Amino acid sequence: MDEAHHDASHTGSGSDPDSDLFSALCDLTSFITNSPAVLTIYWELSPDQVSILFSLLLSGAEIESLSLWKELPAGSGAELGEVIKHHGNIRALSLGNGNVENADPLELIRLAAASTSATLEQLAIYRLNLIDTECVFELFDSFGKFPALRSLTIKSCKADVPFIAKRVNSLRALESVHISEFMVQDVNELIANLLSLPVVSDVEILNVEIGAKNHRKIKSLIVSGRITKLRLNGGRLRNGWISAIVNAIRASGRQSCGLQELCLNDNGLGLAGAHAIVELVALSPHLRRLDLKRNLVGKNVLGAVTKCAASLEKLNLDNCMLGQMGTELLLVSPACPALTELAIGGNKLGNLGRKRLPGSFSFLADLH
Repeated sequence: MDEAHHDASHTGSGSDPDSDLFSALCDLTSFITNSPAVLTIYWELSPDQVSILFSLLLSGAEIESLSLWKELPAGSGAELGEVIKHHGNIRALSLGNGNVENADPLELIRLAAASTSATLEQLAIYRLNLIDTECVFELFDSFGKFPALRSLTIKSCKADVPFIAKRVNSLRALESVHISEFMVQDVNELIANLLSLPVVSDVEILNVEIGAKNHRKIKSLIVSGRITKLRLNGGRLRNGWISAIVNAIRASGRQSCGLQELCLNDNGLGLAGAHAIVELVALSPHLRRLDLKRNLVGKNVLGAVTKCAASLEKLNLDNCMLGQMGTELLLVSPACPALTELAIGGNKLGNLGRKRLPGSFSFLADLH
């Protein structure tokens, strides 16, 4: 698909750029005829170019994943709606960067709900200014028509409308929740309702200040073993919250939790949080990814590496105030046989780190 994307996003040097683009789009459409196909539009298109593309997509190419990242020309909503309707087996739909606004969001949402209700598994909405009350209610009401929806992503959207959180309660199959900079009045109610859904196990909340009620909900889900992937970045967590999770796991009589990914970037965690993180990791025997970048946890957090050495695949300790002493501890830490990615930039590792770390971790696919 990369080659097709490259061809279709750059016109040639001939005298007729539209003709060149038409040829490129034909090549792209031919490229995706093998089902299931993934089509991602990264580039801006003129109204004529949109018409060409949509005509080709209506000619028979089967699409299961459709992503539109650039703003579409005004008035293209009807054509896009026909594409969505034509490909009724779409399993993943991503709309972003304002394209829904210019393409009549209500009509698109209605068509998506009517055409993909039985198959849609992933829905992503990015950077949309959903300030129209009717549009927002239609959007959230449509969730009830997606019984197979497993993954919901809402990022950088503005919707100053109260009580929309109640509309997500019908998403009983939802497993994966991704919320980022979702600027609504009741964002914590939205998060609470999503966390209350019966099978949610993958939670990502970025740059949202989570309320105390949701801290308690997340803690309860970790203790129960339900959450396997947790990414809470930029949420101003308190060191004591992590300690409370550790204490609750132990009080429950469980010997471990089910965490496989733990990302707590940019939360202002300090030296006091390092000990709690080490303890939490010790209770997470299947942890594959640990990301603590931009928390001043210091060298003591390297004890966490010791606790999950056997399972750890990705480790990010960028800007964690490790220092040269941290480098020495890292060099003598137990081998991590599954480790493929390590990031330790911005830690003032000194000459020892610059000289020895590349050689010591030469087996890694990715070292920063």
